[in-house]
Amino acid sequence: MKILVVDDEQVMLDSIHRILDREPDILLETARTGREAIDKVQTFHPDLVMMDIKMPGINGLEALNEIRRLDQNVVLVILSAYDNFNYAQEAIKNDVFEYLLKPITKTRIVELIRKVQHHMEKRHFSRLKELEIREKYQKSLPIIENEFIHALIRGVDETGCMEYQELLGVQFQAGFFVVVSYLTEIDSIDGNIELQYQSRSRIAALAEEIRHLFPCFVGLNRTNPIAIFIPVFNYLGSNQQAMRELQEGYLLKIMQRLETYKLPIKFRVGVGSIYTHPLEYRKSYHEALQALDSYTQSDLCYFSDIEFHPQYNWEPEFEGYMEEILEGVRFGHLKRVEILCQNLSSKFIVKSNLERDRLLCYLLELILSAYRVSKKAIKSKDFSEHFPLGYQELSKILDCSTDLEDLFDVIKVRILNLTDYVRNSLEGHIKDSILKAKEIIDRNYHQNLSLEEIARSVSISPFYFCRLFREELGVSFSEYLTKVRMEKAVDLLAQGLSVKECCFALGYNDPNYFSRIFRKYYQVSPSEYRGELVKKERRNNENED
Repeated sequence: MKILVVDDEQVMLDSIHRILDREPDILLETARTGREAIDKVQTFHPDLVMMDIKMPGINGLEALNEIRRLDQNVVLVILSAYDNFNYAQEAIKNDVFEYLLKPITKTRIVELIRKVQHHMEKRHFSRLKELEIREKYQKSLPIIENEFIHALIRGVDETGCMEYQELLGVQFQAGFFVVVSYLTEIDSIDGNIELQYQSRSRIAALAEEIRHLFPCFVGLNRTNPIAIFIPVFNYLGSNQQAMRELQEGYLLKIMQRLETYKLPIKFRVGVGSIYTHPLEYRKSYHEALQALDSYTQSDLCYFSDIEFHPQYNWEPEFEGYMEEILEGVRFGHLKRVEILCQNLSSKFIVKSNLERDRLLCYLLELILSAYRVSKKAIKSKDFSEHFPLGYQELSKILDCSTDLEDLFDVIKVRILNLTDYVRNSLEGHIKDSILKAKEIIDRNYHQNLSLEEIARSVSISPFYFCRLFREELGVSFSEYLTKVRMEKAVDLLAQGLSVKECCFALGYNDPNYFSRIFRKYYQVSPSEYRGELVKKERRNNENED
């Protein structure tokens, strides 16, 4: 502990010096004036300052006030021969730890030191605890932020919205959604693994950069599109021009940031309207998705700019979603169907009254097809007992048709129940299919394998197989094939094959490309790796001799 004792009487300083000189872990400095004490605080940085009040020049109280300004953490103790109420008041104002009256005995000095040490340890642990709590809060902020985004998309009431604002430390009057969709312009995944990896890394960085451009909340960067909620702190509802300019200011910063990304990634941005009630923020999200999918030449589109345009032919896109959902139902893939249903709802929930009838027909067709696909997939006699489908059941669904949002939710729940039933009935059929595909790759890695060929061998459509493979094994088809080849490459090099021989033995046609992939996996080139093997073998032979 560093202690600074300040007193204009040398006898007092010598006395305290003798008392503390034998105490372990104590560094002692003295001063005889307030000015000298202030200077030493800036160079010595004491933990404890013991100060006499009556001194020439700058008195003790004035010096303590300046020392407290310089160091908020230093412990201050007053030494005084005067029991004065005004002095005590000043001491309280400067957060003085103790007020000691002279004469001061050795016992009182030692007790004071122990007391200050205990106080400092307690304060130290309190700071550590505070830092730990702050660190945990900072780590949980992205999770809370992501939950907040999802709550706004699902629909959150005013109370829930206020609770999230309190957790996140913000308070706003209105807000709107922006969605950023990205599309990689690379057709061959296997031929561009390095670019794909760079693209994913840059997208993750982009989500983080947008978060720091201005106050906003960004959903987890693994989603596509990236959902961004921008709070409006000074809402001027009557001034539509000012609100549009406000949106354009935010979007200008986003678009400028997107322009800095030189990788082969194409971005498109959709912007929803500004709303004031929490339950309306969901509407802004759906509007942003509608703007994203609108048929305009610009990569940036506001929902307000397309609402009076002629409606595009959305039926082919809806039919595409239906096909994917029904294939997910057929294989009992619950998570995939849930995501597709959510996306379907987000894209088509904002429809005009003129299109409502057509949309209702498609939704009715979707639920009927899901029942038919489920029944065919599990071929169970008691299926109709678990899921009766008759006039009354359809009437319950159609009763919700006055509100498209409710109708989508009702249909989603029924489709998910069907999918879950199929999943339980199939008992691992999907995993067996992917396991079979994995075995084919492990045996035939050296051939020119294609995703379509493997998918056909396990009786799954290539489109669905691509998604299913990643979801079951955690890597894509091309990533797994590359992994198998790289593991085999090490064995072949160890057997003495040249880099070129190894390249062709693994099914690659270009030794340079093979070398790049090898370096990516092992941080050395295949020739360097082979050289190390030769050196190691030579050393072993020399040791044997």
